[in-house]
Amino acid sequence: MVAASERVVAALERARAAVAERRDLLAAQVEADSALSDSTSAELRACAQDEAGLHERLRKASEAVTAAEVRAQQARDRAAEQTAELKRIAARLGLDPTPARRRSTSTPAAISRRAWSGSPAAVSSSVR
Repeated sequence: MVAASERVVAALERARAAVAERRDLLAAQVEADSALSDSTSAELRACAQDEAGLHERLRKASEAVTAAEVRAQQARDRAAEQTAELKRIAARLGLDPTPARRRSTSTPAAISRRAWSGSPAAVSSSVR
């Protein structure tokens, strides 16, 4: 019976050693996972801060675009009002409301039209 008891004690000692080894291995894995988790958490926090900064820049850019669109529309509205006023005044005076620079025959577009029409004399006379 002593021999059997010694075999049981030896088996229990081997089992205890195996369990301790497995426990130490699992503890090391848990510690490594914990370190990885901390690292990942830090990276996620940094990404969240970057994202918040990007959202702020996007918001500011969006506000700037909106302000520019409003100014552009206001400028178009003023131009339309001024054009309408010009036409009213020109009509009252019996004048052509088209600006003189648009009626010019020496603009590059007018010269090009004459050149394509086959009139070299017209082209050379308007270039002078």
